[in-house]
Amino acid sequence: MHAPTIAHLTMVRHILRYVKGTINNVLHFTSNNKLHFPSFLEADWVGCLTTQDSTTNYCVFLTRNLISWCTKKQHTILRSSTKAKYHVMANIAAKLTWLTYILRDLHIPMISPFMIYCDNTSALHMTVNPVFHACSKHIEIDYHFACEHVGLGKLITHHIPISNQITNLFTKPVSKATLLYFQSKLCL
Repeated sequence: MHAPTIAHLTMVRHILRYVKGTINNVLHFTSNNKLHFPSFLEADWVGCLTTQDSTTNYCVFLTRNLISWCTKKQHTILRSSTKAKYHVMANIAAKLTWLTYILRDLHIPMISPFMIYCDNTSALHMTVNPVFHACSKHIEIDYHFACEHVGLGKLITHHIPISNQITNLFTKPVSKATLLYFQSKLCL
């Protein structure tokens, strides 16, 4: 903001064209008696070209209804894509734990564990076995929050191919066809 360039103006114009093209998109909510919370996560490791920061992306659904989503730069420098995705997984596990407390206060029992879909197999393996991969040695203790919840049976993690990863919309440029495909998945 202090020293804008032509490149910044080009980015702003790109964002404004996107907003103008999607101004009529709204969230639709459908009813369903089955209580199911699928969550999708993505971390764009060193995705910002100017600061080299990673970007956190996740979305949480209640059945097919999008109820929570986030895209933000991570506040720490991460040394691997596995660590970046594992960090996002710990954040989602904390958010889902908070959601469990809300449901308990509303006297709504959780029948099945929460599901998290991730496209990084190393991060998924670390939730089951924290010593699985050599890159896990530099991950701080608080990141093993997700691993603890998997061990307690409160959380299940699944692999999802990158082509089906909904959260790619938040950080990666996609074609119009891909955007339209994922809009239906997001109930837009």
